[in-house]
Amino acid sequence: MHPVPLLPPWLLESINDVVQKQSIYSNPLVKKLFVHYKGQGKVNVRATPLLRVLGFCKPTNDGGLTGILHDQDHKILVTFDRSCIEDFEVKHLRRLTHKTVESIFLVERANLRFITILELRDKFGQLPGLKIEPGLGILILEIFKVQWFTKQQISVAAKEDAMLPYIYNDEEYIAMCKENPDLGDLTKLIRHLEGGIMSEDEV
Repeated sequence: MHPVPLLPPWLLESINDVVQKQSIYSNPLVKKLFVHYKGQGKVNVRATPLLRVLGFCKPTNDGGLTGILHDQDHKILVTFDRSCIEDFEVKHLRRLTHKTVESIFLVERANLRFITILELRDKFGQLPGLKIEPGLGILILEIFKVQWFTKQQISVAAKEDAMLPYIYNDEEYIAMCKENPDLGDLTKLIRHLEGGIMSEDEV
């Protein structure tokens, strides 16, 4: 549990609400508008979707940006698309990355999507402390709109941020999102060991 009191623990339960009803390898887009915040009390996830910014990773080829955010209990990988960045910068007259690390964002619209190990490395680069089990589906938030909820940077001891686990290491998440490979199908087994997501043609 993270010491910042404003953050509710909403990520894992909200993911469980949609993933348990999905075939996780048939379509990488698990839930369009997984987060759709329309105002106080008008939201489709378990709590107000607040996330604190831990850091930004890499720009994407289409003008977006990747990063690491967290709720009360878990870190998660996210992408900000180009329109999200432009909207934020027009509204606040500053770059999305300028003095926003350690501040809190209110996620207004975001998809929930699986990515492969190869996509993880390409989009996010090296992530110290992140360990992904073979065959585990890697979920990210594709963020399309955010509000800057707290403009002040809320600092805590570095060890508190470092000790907060990634959602991908939570036992409940692993139970939801880990594939049991067909040991008789070499193609599926190779993808399992590489952490890849199968296309509908291969299922």
